[in-house]
Amino acid sequence: MSNYNCRIITEFQRPDKELVEQFRDLPVATLDDCMNRMAAMDSGLHPYSKGKLLGTAFTLKVPYGDNLMMHKSVEMIKPGDVLVIQCENSMNRAIFGALLVNDFKVKQAAGIVVDGAIRDSDEIGQMEGIPVYAKGTSPNGPFKNGPGEINMPVIVGGQIVRPGDIICGDEDGIVVVPVEYAAQVAEETRQKVKEEAKVLEMIYAGTFQRPWMEESFTKSAEVLYVSQSTVSSRLKALEEELGVKLVSRRKGHPGVELTEKGREFIDIARQWVEVYEKTRMLSRKQNFRTVSYAGPESINQLLSGFYKELMEKEASLSLYVRTCQSSEVSFLLREKSIDVGFTYIYGESKDIYMKAIGQQCLDVVMKTDSEEETDDISVRELACRREVQVRGVVERVPELAMWHEKYCGNQETTYWDMDSPIMLLNSMDEGTWCFQPRSLTGKVRGIPGLRVFKVKEEMPKLTCYLAVRRASMQYNPALRLFEKYIGDQL
Repeated sequence: MSNYNCRIITEFQRPDKELVEQFRDLPVATLDDCMNRMAAMDSGLHPYSKGKLLGTAFTLKVPYGDNLMMHKSVEMIKPGDVLVIQCENSMNRAIFGALLVNDFKVKQAAGIVVDGAIRDSDEIGQMEGIPVYAKGTSPNGPFKNGPGEINMPVIVGGQIVRPGDIICGDEDGIVVVPVEYAAQVAEETRQKVKEEAKVLEMIYAGTFQRPWMEESFTKSAEVLYVSQSTVSSRLKALEEELGVKLVSRRKGHPGVELTEKGREFIDIARQWVEVYEKTRMLSRKQNFRTVSYAGPESINQLLSGFYKELMEKEASLSLYVRTCQSSEVSFLLREKSIDVGFTYIYGESKDIYMKAIGQQCLDVVMKTDSEEETDDISVRELACRREVQVRGVVERVPELAMWHEKYCGNQETTYWDMDSPIMLLNSMDEGTWCFQPRSLTGKVRGIPGLRVFKVKEEMPKLTCYLAVRRASMQYNPALRLFEKYIGDQL
């Protein structure tokens, strides 16, 4: 048996203490603003003890309800480290309690974050000097059977955390700062804090304006395919019809503000829209069911036979299949835009259930006119600076990210935000290459100018996950159909 999921990395590069300390007084919300508002762990993680969380990530991956590797970590952790634990969303069995927290406190750990349950919450809540974040509590204690991994990339709270990344937390939540961007993020956040202090002064002085509101009106007009003046005139007509003033306008000022009646009208308008949508859906209601699925193109390709079978055998079915990136699936489920999603990124949470349904290999696809007869290639033969990636796959899957760093290093990589990997291949320059799931590489073999190679080195496989909203699992027709025709595995 291989040592996969049983790896222990004893040493890793920690950032300078001076760099970490730059984040000491920076608000987490402002930090997240300066990282495009996408660096925060999900809101299910709550603080259970006092103090600001700040330190260097020391990562841990454990099975559900097991903490064997956590005991091993006590021997390895260093002052200033934050223990970040991926535990498969263990909510019915606590991963640790007050005894272990005290153990890590004595070792001068800077905090603990776990995407599962803890116990002894009252005692932990009285502690100072070691902030603890968790998703909930359970009196059930953990097992100590293993396996597990120490200091490998993990996914906690929907964010990838690598050993050495900087972890910051306060009452608002937790953000993960990739160490290579830390200095830049710290500087930008300090500047934003100063700017917000000036805004607050203007608010108190009554001189603050919102010029961006004018831009918002312009954007709204563009979306509606009407001019901004048309939007303004329709607002005035609505005010005349209702006999109330909805917005206040001041000469010489580009912005507008909602009046008290305007704010009340917003709630009424939302109710109107909801009633309208329900009425429209009622008029369209027919005797067929609509089911919707979404996932990366490579997984949809694997499922093409399933989709075809649905259309042939389920006569009363209206099928909607959407192509998206793995990172979008949880958002689409929470927005109720789809019934079932498929993703390569594991991110189970309190409202999203996920299970593995299969795996597939990755191949190398290169843009080249070369006619070499070999079908295999070593990654060491490739020019890493010529790699192109579809954002959201390799760097968001911990096992692949670690493997990629081992063979390709930390050099700058060209990223493309594309739903379609096939489109990526058509856009690549001569000599560039990328990793692609095998379900797609079979489709491009034989296309002039593209070569497909199997990777000689042992490479982690892409795991495909099915994802659904937990609240829908009892009645979800799309899930029932998948189980009927596919079962548990692709």
